[in-house]
Amino acid sequence: MARVNWGVIILGCGLLLAVGYLIFSDELNPEPRYQGKTLSHWFGIYCDEYTTPVARSKRALSAISTKATPFLLKKAFSLEADPPLRRLYISAVQNMPYSWRSRFPSSIPSEKAQEAACMALLAIRPQAAPVLPLLQEKLQSPHLTTRRQAAFLLGTLGLGGEAAVPLLVPLLQDKDSITRGLALQSLEFLGSNSAAAVPALLDYASKETNRIPLAAVFGAIGPSAKPAFDTITEWLKGEADARKRVDLASALCQIDPQAEAGKVIIEALRQKKDNGLREAAAYTAKYVSASMPDLLQAFSETDPLIWSAAFHSLKDLHCDDKIINGVLANKMQSQDPNERLNAASVLLRTDPHNSEAATYLRNIAADRLDPLREIAKTTLQDVTVDTGYPASVKEKGR
Repeated sequence: MARVNWGVIILGCGLLLAVGYLIFSDELNPEPRYQGKTLSHWFGIYCDEYTTPVARSKRALSAISTKATPFLLKKAFSLEADPPLRRLYISAVQNMPYSWRSRFPSSIPSEKAQEAACMALLAIRPQAAPVLPLLQEKLQSPHLTTRRQAAFLLGTLGLGGEAAVPLLVPLLQDKDSITRGLALQSLEFLGSNSAAAVPALLDYASKETNRIPLAAVFGAIGPSAKPAFDTITEWLKGEADARKRVDLASALCQIDPQAEAGKVIIEALRQKKDNGLREAAAYTAKYVSASMPDLLQAFSETDPLIWSAAFHSLKDLHCDDKIINGVLANKMQSQDPNERLNAASVLLRTDPHNSEAATYLRNIAADRLDPLREIAKTTLQDVTVDTGYPASVKEKGR
């Protein structure tokens, strides 16, 4: 009678169980779903792409935001570093093709998951009421890292976010400078919901030498920060640094769109010596309606950072789409392949039915040898998710 090799049988059963898990785990997972995929699946995609998340993962997290919030908060407060064995496992999984990798549980480094969870919460803006009790509790933690994380997350709140202001204002006096900075940043994130903090911010301003973050908060609050207008105006008069002057002028124009400080932004946009300054001015010019002619000039130029910033400001100023699309169509005739690709990508996002841009991007995405292929594919995927256009591509260059 043949001897039974139990080792082989056990190994075979283990392999079958592993394969079964990979095939059916998604179906058995009780997590909330979007388009048939679990929350963990979409969060995994977001972690891979969260620095520039594509529409599919961001839309998924937004669509299931109420159910996703507890999951994301848990990830955000999982502050322990990965132990060596887990790091080895993550390294092995991360080297697999994405279609395999997404099937494995918890294959995201904890530090990356924490940061991605924070950015996801900032993107979906959860309602304040269900979240505030937890964040208030975390602010009392003996662990500094937990308190810092709570200070940041208070700024991610959406509806009812003004309730976070009484928790953030005392943090402006915290002994830890990072916590103070995070509290200030969160008040900026909350925007007009932080109006009640204006008196405390003015008091803080009298003791704080780093004025730019403070000005950014006042600007984000908008017209309700009018009591700070004269203070920021004095800061602007005494500031010699051109970039800081643009930031201060931006805050003043957000508080009062008719402020004379708008001239500072327009002057910075017109100068040609410092492209970094021009980019900053092009971005903040969205608060100055009189800047539109200069923005159109900047939009017609070749520096991608400048014209991209100008494009977004023109959209915020409700510039006629026909004018914007005409400039983008001209850019598609450029000799620079990167500029052509950027123009086609922006044009297709602005006008998903534009056949010229769609065809151009399809051709690049279909060519496996084109170094710009992945960017073209991402644009096509994003636009398809949002609108159903354009059609998928067929690969070539095999």
